[in-house]
Amino acid sequence: MLLQDRLNEMKAKSLARLPEEILASMRRNLNQLKASGRREEALGVGAAIPAFSLADGNGLHHGSAGLLERGPLVINFFRGFW
Repeated sequence: MLLQDRLNEMKAKSLARLPEEILASMRRNLNQLKASGRREEALGVGAAIPAFSLADGNGLHHGSAGLLERGPLVINFFRGFW
């Protein structure tokens, strides 16, 4: 099975567990995002990101340049629940 097929299956299972009001809210938010035009400003696949520095949980800053010296860098954005 291809990775994309597995991801699609996982997405379908996750969405199937959500109540309709949550799904409706997600659809509204997605449509608002698409209408905002911000999507066209996003970096595309394979694009280089600008250098950045972020603080960790202890308040220490880590720059992307230093992290990239150690190998490939994966950035994950987690919205959380708040």
